[in-house]
Parts: sequence; C-alpha cells; structure tokens
Amino acid sequence: MGVDLTPIEHGFTHFALTLYPQRVNIARWPPRVETPQYVWLSRDDALQAALPAPIRKLLRSL
Repeated sequence: MGVDLTPIEHGFTHFALTLYPQRVNIARWPPRVETPQYVWLSRDDALQAALPAPIRKLLRSL
C-alpha cells in the first residue's frame, strides 16, 4: 500500500498515542480538495496553523 514512516509517539496526561504514518501516492486529487468549504494547505502553511501536537510532529518529520 504505502511506505511505512517512522512511528511518532506522543504522551498525554493519562495515556500514550503512537501514530504509524505511511507515505502514499495518489493518482489525482480527491474532489473535496477543490471544494471551497475545505482548505488545502502546503506543509509550510500547515505548520503555521493551529494543529494538535501529534499532527505537528508528523508534518515536521516529512
């Protein structure tokens, strides 16, 4: 399916979360990417947005 990336661990107060990201290639953009109600950000723009810490760690690892 995809290429496994390095797992990302994140600790919360009462539990730990491990993300198992995969890099995948898509043949074409999904239709919702071009729908005005959704916003598609570049990696750099996304890192400037308010994101949960585990997602920020994931983006920084790319």
